[in-house]
Amino acid sequence: MRVFGVVCEYNPFHNGHAYHLNAARQAGATHIVAVMSSNFVQRGTGAFCDQWARARAAVRCGADIVLELGVPFSCASAGVFAHGGVELLNAFGIDVLTFGAETADLTLLQSAANAFENASVQDEIARLHALGTAFPAAAQQAVASVYGDKTAEVLASPNNTLAVEYLKAAKEFDASFSFLPVARFGAAHDKAEITGEIASAAALREMKIAEKVRPFVPKAAFDELFSKETLFFDESAFETVALCALRTMTLSEMEQCIADDSGLAARVFAASRSADSLEALYAAVKTKSLTAAKVRRAVLHCFLKIDKVWQTKTPPYLRALAANERGLELLHSASPCLPLVTKHKEIMALSDEVRAYYDLQCRAADLYSALCDPRGVPGLEQRNRMQILS
Repeated sequence: MRVFGVVCEYNPFHNGHAYHLNAARQAGATHIVAVMSSNFVQRGTGAFCDQWARARAAVRCGADIVLELGVPFSCASAGVFAHGGVELLNAFGIDVLTFGAETADLTLLQSAANAFENASVQDEIARLHALGTAFPAAAQQAVASVYGDKTAEVLASPNNTLAVEYLKAAKEFDASFSFLPVARFGAAHDKAEITGEIASAAALREMKIAEKVRPFVPKAAFDELFSKETLFFDESAFETVALCALRTMTLSEMEQCIADDSGLAARVFAASRSADSLEALYAAVKTKSLTAAKVRRAVLHCFLKIDKVWQTKTPPYLRALAANERGLELLHSASPCLPLVTKHKEIMALSDEVRAYYDLQCRAADLYSALCDPRGVPGLEQRNRMQILS
């Protein structure tokens, strides 16, 4: 048995994701574990469709078991997202962590990851950030100043940045697994582009209409994503309720949700008192040193009332969303370092701290289902148990 792990959003699952999982099989994976974002994602909004549909699509198209990456980590910065995902895979006990990147040169990716341990790089990042440079650009410039342009260029794309964060997290956890980077091809990450049969997830989210999406998604994934049970996130509905939520929050409440000491919470609070749309609010808050993604995530954290303390923690349990026969083999043979659960009753038997995390998950799921078209009912997180697919 050789178990490969992947941290993913599958927002939604497409042909490029199938290519990645097939590459893992060709590299020797007998079993594949996917840790997948829950209903809210890194770009600071709801996922294209609900986590249960996305989990089923993943299992139909190459993954053997899908574990939930809880909302405090799934809608966080690249570092927190990677930290949470890698912790779950490490706790589950994988042999190889595989990830997509612009380059399959592991040595180069490791060099970029190691650069962040250099004191000169850290000092330069702090200096540039204090001058108003956004963190991603500051990191790239700081690494270039010490390690040269070749290493710094690794940090120029989101895929590579996540790869570097996975490597950093694995080192922090002293993980024993090895790594398999798979070079991305086709449409660029998070760009509304199409290359042959590969369309980015961003392009698919823009299409929305099933028949437009169909050519770029494996048939088995398409059938799950566009089944009659699937809930699709409604951005316009989110805008209304998010603005309402922000307008009723105090500054201190926002500060409890936004893990940032640069005055971001105060900027969101001020903008929420004047903006008549989310786009207007984002524009009012954004600065040279604050990326648009960071601003969107801050707003989402306020809407979901995610306490910033979770930014310094790790997920407290492994929750399986969907599995096939090979996934069930893994469940029966696994000796994870965290509680492994498949249903509500098992979670309720755990500690108070675990249940606090689960309560946040349930609240986020209920809000998500209310913001979908068709509108979902509350309680799905509690009622749904691991879905077994043949």
